[in-house]
Amino acid sequence: MRPFRMTGVILIALFMWLPVVHADPPVDSNRFFELYDIEGRLFRLEQIAREKGVKVVAVDFFWDGCEPCKKALPKWQELHDKFKDKGLKVVIVDVRAGDDIATAKRKLKAYFKEHPVAFSVVFDKYNMVAKEYGVVAADNSVSLPQIFLLDAQGQNLLQTADCHKAAARIEELLAPQPLAVVSC
Repeated sequence: MRPFRMTGVILIALFMWLPVVHADPPVDSNRFFELYDIEGRLFRLEQIAREKGVKVVAVDFFWDGCEPCKKALPKWQELHDKFKDKGLKVVIVDVRAGDDIATAKRKLKAYFKEHPVAFSVVFDKYNMVAKEYGVVAADNSVSLPQIFLLDAQGQNLLQTADCHKAAARIEELLAPQPLAVVSC
């Protein structure tokens, strides 16, 4: 084989290998997802996040057997009411923990019929989004509560298990304190 042909073979092999090494973007690069809401309508997080004026999207992973998750709902309602016109969108992502899909969906619908909220509630029936976010591990263990604050481009601004910490960050981002005016 001639030397220039060997170089070509090496270059082709190298270019075939490179995309495999660099194919996946960093985990935090885009947290957008599509799921169905509890009424069966397709919910696209990217569409919601990119609506005019949206600055922060709070994604709260939820399970009806998680007491801290349930206790956080009134706080999310309060934040939604206070900041919906200042750029906040709230999304509850229901995680299926232990139940079959039909039972989990039935429980979710019943829970939110009894405890209605004014923002989106979506059902992650295969826990694919929860796995992508690291809420559900490979062994199917679930780590709740988990809250993610995202910007309009899907970049992670905060990840926490503490609703009050998320609320404080939302306040900081959407209701910044005015600068004090010092008179001379």
